[in-house]
Amino acid sequence: MNMKLHLPKSLALPHFARNGRRRPIRDWFSLLTIAFIVLLASVAWNVWMFMRVTSGQLVGDAVIEAQAPDVSALEAVQGIFASRAAEEARYRSEYHFVDPSK
Repeated sequence: MNMKLHLPKSLALPHFARNGRRRPIRDWFSLLTIAFIVLLASVAWNVWMFMRVTSGQLVGDAVIEAQAPDVSALEAVQGIFASRAAEEARYRSEYHFVDPSK
């Protein structure tokens, strides 16, 4: 059973199959031209966005309310580091051991 798919004339792109000849150079040139245009648009968008951000303008429309930072987590971390520093000082002063890494 040999089935062939035939596109209706309205969906076929006649300029890509002119006289039954394939022209890959034209197809590649079209593809590369479209890719280059997309690349230029992307670069232009990124440059515009970079200039907007570096000038201090907002990027979106969202309004963010400033809140006071929660310092309890910061104080807890500082407490952990303080206890580790005290433990290190205690090891250096009370215990005498050889450190093989030095």
